[in-house]
Amino acid sequence: MLTLAGMASTDLHTGTEISVGEYNQIRLTMTDLSYALVDMDQDGVPDDADLDGAADKMPVRVPSNELKLGGFTAVVGQELDLTVEFDLRKGMTNPVEQAGYILKPRGVRLVDNSVSGHIEGTVAEGLLINNQCSIAPTDITQPVASV
Repeated sequence: MLTLAGMASTDLHTGTEISVGEYNQIRLTMTDLSYALVDMDQDGVPDDADLDGAADKMPVRVPSNELKLGGFTAVVGQELDLTVEFDLRKGMTNPVEQAGYILKPRGVRLVDNSVSGHIEGTVAEGLLINNQCSIAPTDITQPVASV
């Protein structure tokens, strides 16, 4: 997911026809093979703590093994274009004394691309510093500023 930051995206499913109507929910099932790669020293390279030559894979699980997303309306003759948006700052947690990560549903949402857009810009570093926001802490477990 980190390779798909910002406006970057990839198609998960295309070319399927569905019946017209109201859909209350989309469910994405997480498999037992879901994982995260961790870069604890923030050098841009996932860690290889066991020195086997491959990045360490940390399991990722979801309560009930399903991400339950919002609904949508399918209209006659209209192409449906939805994005599953992940906010890892809100949704990813590493519980103490548990192996792996939990992806909380509150960090994932369904977005209708026909009514959404993108913004882009910069935030002055002084604004962050003057409000005691950490920009690049040496302790990577400390929360940092985000926009």
